Amino acid sequence: MNPYDALLREHELDGRRVVGARNRLLAAGAALDLIREHGSEPSADDVAQRAGLSQRTVFRLFGDMDQLLNAAVRMQAARILPLLVIPAVTGSRQHRVRELVSARAQLYEQITPVRRVAMRHKPHQPAVSAGIDQLNAYLGTQLEQVFATEIGVCAPRSGQALICDLEVATSWAAWEFLRSDQHMSVRAAGASVARTIAALLLAASETARSQRTSAPEEGRRVKLKSVRGAWPD
Repeated sequence: MNPYDALLREHELDGRRVVGARNRLLAAGAALDLIREHGSEPSADDVAQRAGLSQRTVFRLFGDMDQLLNAAVRMQAARILPLLVIPAVTGSRQHRVRELVSARAQLYEQITPVRRVAMRHKPHQPAVSAGIDQLNAYLGTQLEQVFATEIGVCAPRSGQALICDLEVATSWAAWEFLRSDQHMSVRAAGASVARTIAALLLAASETARSQRTSAPEEGRRVKLKSVRGAWPD
């Protein structure tokens, strides 16, 4: 075989790979945009029309709609990266609460249409489930950084309980409940989350203060008891 024939064949294969990758991005992007616009799973025909591809090409690239939606969810993860900047970790408690709630509101408003679809696929799509779990874990780490001062003064078990409570209060599920079930505006939902966070932090601080106050007294009682035990009755 002429060596130039091999080079030409390799070039053709590379070109096909480039076209295939471009078409995958077009299809996944079309699916993601349709989900965001309509809040539901698009049909293969809708995706093909939006992407400028044939249905046959879409299914050749992804096999089925589950694979396509999985790709759309992964693309969503890449798009929201700018919204995952850690909020303020210094300043007053009120300032940190306000900054955290503002960041979560922006994030949740952006991801909600896709998250609703993703939650329906989570039980049978390991990749989707893993993506959701990874985001939740990252957001939990944010909470630990933003409220490190308040968590740090708690006893270990109380600190873990506080983190858990904060994760629930600031979760997407809580935001969805406020926005969809309670029909709150973004501002009202944010105010509700901020009040909940403030109440949790205040309760944790008061508990920690109470434990510090009672600790010396407990130590004194133990010491007196040991001294009494050293003398015969």
